Amino acid sequence: MVRRLLGRGDDDKDRKKDGDDKNEPQSGASRRVLSPGADAAAPADAAPQAGGPASAPAVDRPRLVSEATETVIVAAALAGSAAIAIVVGRPPGGVIVTAAFTAALAGISLVDLRERRIPNAYTYGGTAVALAVALPGGVDAIGSSLLGIGFGGGVMGAGFWVGRGQLGLGDVKLAAFAGAVLGGRATATFLMAGTVFVALAALVLLLRGRDRRSTFAYGPYLAAGAAFAVLVRGPLMS
Repeated sequence: MVRRLLGRGDDDKDRKKDGDDKNEPQSGASRRVLSPGADAAAPADAAPQAGGPASAPAVDRPRLVSEATETVIVAAALAGSAAIAIVVGRPPGGVIVTAAFTAALAGISLVDLRERRIPNAYTYGGTAVALAVALPGGVDAIGSSLLGIGFGGGVMGAGFWVGRGQLGLGDVKLAAFAGAVLGGRATATFLMAGTVFVALAALVLLLRGRDRRSTFAYGPYLAAGAAFAVLVRGPLMS
C-alpha cells in the first residue's frame, strides 16, 4: 500500500483482483509518507473517498526486480531468519515458524511494492495457519494468538477508522496476521518497530526532496517491523 507524505488526498489506485486487498484512493493504492495511506481493497473493504467514489481504474506497474530476483529475496529471507533463530537458540518449531513467517513477510512486501496491494491469501491464510499452529499449546497459546490478532488488528483498525480511509484494510489484516504469529506481548514490539520504520522512510524521502504529496509503499515497513519482532522476541509457538 502506499502512503502520501502528508495530508489526505485522492490516491487513484483502488482496484479489485479476485478478493485481494488493494490500495484505494484516500485509502488508495498509495499511502502517505507521514500519515498512513491506504490499502486498495475490493469495494466491500474500501473506505469511501472524500467527495467521490472509492473506485478507480487499475494501473499496471512494472516489476522493480525480475521474478527470479523476487524468488531469491524470499529464499534469502527464509534462510537468513532460520539461521538467526538457530543462533539465538530457538527450538526447531520456533525456527520453522520464524523462517516461514519472515518469508511470507518478504512476499507481502514484494507484492505491495509491485502492485500496491496485500493479497488476502497471505493475511487470511497466514492468520488461519498461525491459529492452527497455536492449537497444540492449549488455551494459553490460543488465547495469546487471539489477543495478538485483536491488539494488532485493533490498533491498525482504529487508525483506519480515525484516518477515514487513509490507512488501508490490507494493513489492518497484515497487523492481525502478525499478531496471530507473535502473540499479545510481542505484537507491541511489532507495532512500535513498524511505526519507527515508516517514519524513517518518510523522513528519508522528504530529505531527498520528495513532495509531501508523494506516495510510497507502506506495507514493506510494517512487514519489517513484524520481522524485527519475530527475530528479537520470537514467535508465539517457540
